[in-house]
Amino acid sequence: MNKILLIEDDEAICHVLEEILSKYAIVHHAPNRIETMKLISQHSYDLIVADYYLGEENGISIVKDVQLQQGLVPVILMSAYPTVDMLASGIDLKVVSFFRKPLDINAVIDKVESLLIFDANYDFNGNKITLKSSSFVLNFNGEEIQLTEIQFKLMKYFLDNADKVVEREKITSTIWGSARLNSENTFDTHLLNLKKKFPLVRDHLKTLPRVGYIFSSDKKAM
Repeated sequence: MNKILLIEDDEAICHVLEEILSKYAIVHHAPNRIETMKLISQHSYDLIVADYYLGEENGISIVKDVQLQQGLVPVILMSAYPTVDMLASGIDLKVVSFFRKPLDINAVIDKVESLLIFDANYDFNGNKITLKSSSFVLNFNGEEIQLTEIQFKLMKYFLDNADKVVEREKITSTIWGSARLNSENTFDTHLLNLKKKFPLVRDHLKTLPRVGYIFSSDKKAM
């Protein structure tokens, strides 16, 4: 399984990021250089997520030490006050993204998903569901179902937001980003095909007119 090294000294941010990132990897947290070096002596990492300012320490400097031991591990850097100098300092360190605090969590998730091959596991209405990003395969209680990339992203979005009301526009912006859909029916076509391929979606996804959808885990959609 993937491993992510989170270098951050803000406990509130750590709590949020650990909850999110644990869906994709084992997350190890270090608030400073000493704890970071202890971790890298015992583990190797697939991704580093680091704050630029760590008290009197510099996150970039700590990342350099990690990469001297483990090679050019991809890095996501964070700061409440990013500068051009910060961006320049990360050029040689495989810094793949620089996020301003407060974080856009959806943007962070998108970047992590683009960097890691992961299996996302869910317990939904008593069913075990695993989404395999390497192949767009959905495993439902041991049965494998091949999805398309869009179907995979829709399924993951519904599972990540189970029992929450979600707007149609929010779903499409998450799946397609800034790209314009070919037609108003594009979303409906992909959703219909997903329902046909995986009837659990048909049974639990409720349409809320003029509002959006809710993927309910405890009752059948009407």
